[in-house]
Amino acid sequence: MFLNTKINKTKIKTWFVTGASKGIGYRLCCELLTRGYNVVAIARTLPNIKHDNVLCLKADITNIEDVRNAIAASIKRFKTIDVLVNNAGVSASISVEEESEQHMKNVMDINFFGAFNVIHELLPHFRENKNGTIINNTSQSGISFRAYGGAYVSSKHALEGLTSVLWQETKSFCRVMAVELGWFPGTNITQSGDMVDIESKYEEYKDLDLFYRPFKRNYINNVGIAVDYIIKQAEQKKMPRRLILGKDAIYQISQEILDLKSDLNKSLKKAKSVSEKHLHNNLFNTTYKDPDIKNVGLLNFHWENVNFGAVLTSYALNAYLNNNGYYARNIDYVPSFPWIAEEKPNKFFDDFRRTHMPMTRRFLAGSDMSELNDEFAYFVVGSDQVWRHDFIKKDQDAYFFTFAKPNKNLVSYAASFGIDTLNADEYEKDNYKHMLSLFDWVSVREDSGVAICKDLGINATKVMDPVFLLDKSQWDNLAAEFDKDTESGSEAVFYTIDEEIEDKIKNFINDNKNKLSTNGVKNITYDTSVQEWLWRIKNCKFFVTDSYHGSCFAIIFNKPFVCVNPNKGTTTRMQSLFDLLKISGRLYSDFNDVDIEKLPPIDYKKVNKIIADTRKSSVEFLEHALSSVTQREHEKQNMIDEHNTLLLTQAKQQFPRLRYKYYLYKTLAKITIGGLHKKFKKKRKSYREKYYRAKHIIKKLEKTK
Repeated sequence: MFLNTKINKTKIKTWFVTGASKGIGYRLCCELLTRGYNVVAIARTLPNIKHDNVLCLKADITNIEDVRNAIAASIKRFKTIDVLVNNAGVSASISVEEESEQHMKNVMDINFFGAFNVIHELLPHFRENKNGTIINNTSQSGISFRAYGGAYVSSKHALEGLTSVLWQETKSFCRVMAVELGWFPGTNITQSGDMVDIESKYEEYKDLDLFYRPFKRNYINNVGIAVDYIIKQAEQKKMPRRLILGKDAIYQISQEILDLKSDLNKSLKKAKSVSEKHLHNNLFNTTYKDPDIKNVGLLNFHWENVNFGAVLTSYALNAYLNNNGYYARNIDYVPSFPWIAEEKPNKFFDDFRRTHMPMTRRFLAGSDMSELNDEFAYFVVGSDQVWRHDFIKKDQDAYFFTFAKPNKNLVSYAASFGIDTLNADEYEKDNYKHMLSLFDWVSVREDSGVAICKDLGINATKVMDPVFLLDKSQWDNLAAEFDKDTESGSEAVFYTIDEEIEDKIKNFINDNKNKLSTNGVKNITYDTSVQEWLWRIKNCKFFVTDSYHGSCFAIIFNKPFVCVNPNKGTTTRMQSLFDLLKISGRLYSDFNDVDIEKLPPIDYKKVNKIIADTRKSSVEFLEHALSSVTQREHEKQNMIDEHNTLLLTQAKQQFPRLRYKYYLYKTLAKITIGGLHKKFKKKRKSYREKYYRAKHIIKKLEKTK
């Protein structure tokens, strides 16, 4: 993904700069040209810049045709535009009472709508190229304010807000940064046409301090240094969300933040008292229930847009509980997994979640979910690979419910570690042990999960995946929602998580067409509704997959199938299930080992009986867990306090050494080559993780002391 790759300067070769005829814009263009960049210089007055790599254009950014023509001319000249700098702006000094409507509109048109026009016309270009950088000059007035600046401050506040929205919306293909500038000599933008400074005719507005907290300026902000910082930020791997330049900007913005914090603290109790839980529930046509009755918060991987199993296992646990008298909601938590930003929106999955899965409001990685303590008496994590260490390294607080109060009942249902072992260092294993010890009820999905918990000193019960909690008729009804325009029954259907083995699956099916008595091959992909995915498996002649949940639904629908997964390290969940159902002969790691004629038959009468019996014990576990009240509140609090004290003590003791080692190997990795470079780079990575972990612990726990 663009944001996670190192920025190549050849990818930001061409800059498109508005307001380029003078001031910051002019200096930026000149400096960019000296550094070898292509520059498109835009202004209402034709910029006077001479260079082989510059295209100077006269354009009014409030005129959409001018903007489109300028972009077209730029792309024609330089093939692409890589960086947009919205710098054009005007201002004036006049009281709000004496401000004219026309003047207000003029300032907003240039400072806000002009910037919006250029952004709006360039976004499709950036999105298509999967490469874009937007830098908006929002000024310190985008956050702070000054007297006599009603039009200017309003326009910059609007641009600041627009920049923040862009920063969030365009993360998958574009970097976005606001530049909050103080005052720089030579950048006066108040004298332009009717944009003039007007002395008030009213005594009440005379002799006011420009800023509500005056300060003495005994310095001059250097335009050259500011321009250098802006360019260097664009050349970095990641840009900050904001770049604040100028001592005056820092002072004024800091004062605004202090006031905001003060108001926030004063409003805290009032803000919380306004929010009523039953109103939230009524909004979703539900009946309010007190959190200490049967309210259950579920956490799993429901958010995945390319994983039918993740969505359906989340749906199944949600549906089972709500069908049996509980008030269950999926906690709409989106973790920090690196592949999430690469996943494209999926209308089919979004529609299914919206219509079939009751949820809470959304929480993003790093969100404080402690407010959920007021809504749920029970927190249940599972199913799927919710405890796989390499997945949840940065999201352990969520998936182990560290935000939950000690009086809450913590339950895991069919949680999975994903692989045979807990692939973590001793520190992480100790942390897992501590977090798991706070759970009141622990169940896992695989035999290997039971073993991992045992190694950590935790007793775990093996239960069935939630998809087996629902009766087959419920899955039949869901599959029937697919509005099919074709009949099936003679096709061999396949579904794979690993797209690299698609050709192998097709070749396998085609080579065995006669033996399978099929007359076609159907691949069910992510461009398929959840209901159709189920319907295709239910109605196929033969099913081939590398997926655990693909196998589960083949079993639920009693279909002939084979599971071929080359990644032996992740097949523990398949092996555990197949062993339980006594169909282990259906799991392979290589298609060459699969002989259709020698596949052991599946006695689904026996399989269904095992499922029914295991479902009964799984349901008993779940119902016991969700009918009990934790008696360990004080014990849990003491465990948390003792663990935090130990972590903080260890972190403080280790921090100086870890910091020294990290910077030592960081330096050595930079100055060495070959084998030594690789060795020191590896050590740097190891110590970097430990150093930042200790730093995080100290910062987090000292704050809560």
